[in-house]
Amino acid sequence: MAQDHTHDDRRKFSRNFSPRVILLIEDAPFLALNWSPSGFCILHPHGNCKVGDLLSGEIDIFDTKGKGTFAARIIRIDDEGNVAAEFTDLSSHSYMSLCMLLNAPAPVD
Repeated sequence: MAQDHTHDDRRKFSRNFSPRVILLIEDAPFLALNWSPSGFCILHPHGNCKVGDLLSGEIDIFDTKGKGTFAARIIRIDDEGNVAAEFTDLSSHSYMSLCMLLNAPAPVD
């Protein structure tokens, strides 16, 4: 069986790069650069966060009724300010929406 080289074997889910997820952290909106039901990456170039810090707030998913809530632990920060975080808590309807949208095509303008 051929291996899919676009999926990191350490990940439970592959990443989706479509602009469908907005995270509201301390009332500031962040568009997820990529996301999955297990976590996300956002650009936070002026953040004063570090690996291990917890983020929490609301999650707004394209085509999903109502916002959900989340908590996530920062697992990586790169030099450009990209912050990768793993969900530690996620409202159930948000989790289900992310699972259903994971392999859906990107929205068309």
